[in-house]
Amino acid sequence: MGGAYILPVKKFTPQDIYQEALKERANPDPLKKRQACEKGWLAVTEAVNQFLVTKGMFVPIGTGREHVERGNFLDTLALTDPAMQLLDEKVSIVADQLHGRCSYGNDTNPHFDTVLKKTVREILELTGFGDNGQEEE
Repeated sequence: MGGAYILPVKKFTPQDIYQEALKERANPDPLKKRQACEKGWLAVTEAVNQFLVTKGMFVPIGTGREHVERGNFLDTLALTDPAMQLLDEKVSIVADQLHGRCSYGNDTNPHFDTVLKKTVREILELTGFGDNGQEEE
C-alpha cells in the first residue's frame, strides 16, 4: 500500500483574493459576479483576521463564532482608536453589502462594484494588505 501524499497548498494573500474578485466582478456572468462578492468578503476576513493576530487577538477560524469574535475584537479596538473605528465600520459595510445582499442574488447592482473596488481596497490598506494605492483594473 502506498503512503499518503500531501500536496503543497498555495497560500493566497488577501490582495490575491481581492484581485481575483475584481476579475470575476468584471465578468458578465451573474454567478461570477456573485462569486466576486464572496471573494471580496473573503479578502476582508483574511486581512482582518491576520491583522487582529498582530494586535494579540485570535479569531477562531472555521467556527460559527468567527464572525462574532471578529466583530467583538474590532468593536474593542474601535473604542480607543479612530482608525479601528473606521475599519470596524467598513467591515460592517462589506459584510452587509457583499457577503449579504450581493452574494445572495442582487449581483447586477453597480453599487456593489463600488463597494468591492473602494471599500474592500480601503480595508486592505487599513490592515496593511493594500497595494500602496495602486488602482485596480
